[in-house]
Amino acid sequence: MYSKIRTLSDTLSLNKTSINLPKDAVLDAIIMKVSLTIANASGGAYSATGLDVLAALQEVRVISDGSTVHYALNGKDIAILNAFDGLFGSAPVAKDTVSIDDSASATKTYILVLNEGDILAVTKDSLELKAVFNTTLATGVTVSAATITVSVSENVYTPEEFVVKYGAGLEAAAEPKVYALSTGITANTELTGIIDLPTGTLHRRGVMTFTDASGVYGNADPGNVGLIVTSPDRRELLNVDYPTLRGILGYKHVVEGAPPVGCAIFNYAMEVASDGYGLRGWRWTKGDYQLAVKTANAGTLRYISCEHVVNARAFEAAERALIEGTPGF
Repeated sequence: MYSKIRTLSDTLSLNKTSINLPKDAVLDAIIMKVSLTIANASGGAYSATGLDVLAALQEVRVISDGSTVHYALNGKDIAILNAFDGLFGSAPVAKDTVSIDDSASATKTYILVLNEGDILAVTKDSLELKAVFNTTLATGVTVSAATITVSVSENVYTPEEFVVKYGAGLEAAAEPKVYALSTGITANTELTGIIDLPTGTLHRRGVMTFTDASGVYGNADPGNVGLIVTSPDRRELLNVDYPTLRGILGYKHVVEGAPPVGCAIFNYAMEVASDGYGLRGWRWTKGDYQLAVKTANAGTLRYISCEHVVNARAFEAAERALIEGTPGF
């Protein structure tokens, strides 16, 4: 077995929104260099954050065999996920600022990484990376050009090594399924369920982003966030003061002292299941597990659900799935 990183010759752009990813190894991570040229014809200076600029990346999808979705996120989602990743964690995109004079343009480049688990590309008939662009950032402010240069980190196994890792029938395989759910929040006085955790998969972590009616981060933060079980009896698995949770995350991830504004994360694999795997979503029905908030602020929650698709029967028998073939990439 050996690992490699290579930059692909195919790129994504405003005119080319889909490329094929290689299928001759296990895909460990997808690294995207996103370059956006922003033209300002608004009649005044344009000031924004890196996250504002990444609104240009409306959706990124990684799809295998035509219908299996491994990632379905926007540019902001990926940048926020990356703020909790890496050896020490960082939030460069969220902290970046952009200023463009009227009748001027500028090009901003960001590195975004999809690294929530291994995709067994060698077993696929097709594997695609797709992008949907939003070319209007604000009135008179547009994206005039966009290029995404794609690199991949791969693990190469001999057939014998592959069987040892994943099983002859892929019974130890675990592939990422990462996507976002959104819901409105109304003010309440107690910890209240607002999103049902999906069923059927292994839930490893979930990222919460809170915005107000204008889409501003940090203006609709809750008082407490939690995870509740509703059946057969109500139990609070997590119920944490929100500023305290953000402080814990800053301590654990060293995210330049604090996570991005308006954002927090629950690591179910470590904080609830405590086994590195996570919550077994095939053990409950819809509504049994809920993400919950107690808040005085109305707003919107966007929840990034980081799941793995596993062979549930094989997992229950062996209590084993290969989440990552190699640490890091």
